Formats: sequence, C-alpha cells, structure tokens
Amino acid sequence: MKSSPVLCATALLLAACSANGPQFSGLTPPAAGMGKVYVYRPSAFVGKGSGYDVQADGKMLGYLRNNGHLVAELPAGEHEITAQTEVRRTVRLALQEGEIRCVKAGITVGVFAPHPKLAEVPLEQCKAEIAATRESYKFPNSRSN
Repeated sequence: MKSSPVLCATALLLAACSANGPQFSGLTPPAAGMGKVYVYRPSAFVGKGSGYDVQADGKMLGYLRNNGHLVAELPAGEHEITAQTEVRRTVRLALQEGEIRCVKAGITVGVFAPHPKLAEVPLEQCKAEIAATRESYKFPNSRSN
C-alpha cells in the first residue's frame, strides 16, 4: 500500500501539535504542607492543533497541548486554575494539605480562536484518562513540579 506525501505530511503536522514531553508516569504525593493539582487534556481531534496557557492563581504553569498534562504543587487553601485564548475559563479549588485534585481540560470551537474548557473531575476518572498523556511545555520558574 502506497502512502501519499500529503497524507504523511498531514500526519506529521498533527503529531507535532500534541504534547511531546515525557509520558505520564503516575500521580505522586505532594511535598509536606502542600497539595497537588494535575491539569490534563486527553487526545481529541477537535482542536488538535491548538493549545493554551494555563495559570494557577495568576502564575503561569505552562502551555497545555492536545494529549498533554501539567502539574502544580500549591499550598493548602483556595486556588484558581485558569486557561485562556480569546476567552478565559476558571476552576476554583479548595485544596487540602496532602490532597491531589484533577482538572480535565478540553477545547471547543470559538469565533476567532478555540475556547478552552476546564472541569474538576474525580480522582479515579483522572487516573484512567491522564495515563495516556505526555508532559506539556512548562514555563521556567512556573509552579510546576
């Protein structure tokens, strides 16, 4: 079976749009006095080529791509996880010491740019869905672990 050069080029471009960091290796406990938040985006065809910035309490965590994840270690208390393109989406979490919470991200079609989606999900759902993801780009000096 012959492969078309256009088909090969398209597949290569779509692969380049996904997270390409290390494969997810499991949920790990936070440091003493801290909690941990995992923000992940399962692989999806819609918005595959789009990513967006993710922040925790206004501080940049990283750029979340398709099939990617980011991790933030935060002190116990109230926190805002935010994603933004032409619109801003926020999830508020009350994080306890030693606790792990998960935020599932996605994308919908927007007028000028894709719109991010964020929703907190149960830990068991997170464990099943985050396993296939890869680390997304983390900004230097971010809260990422």
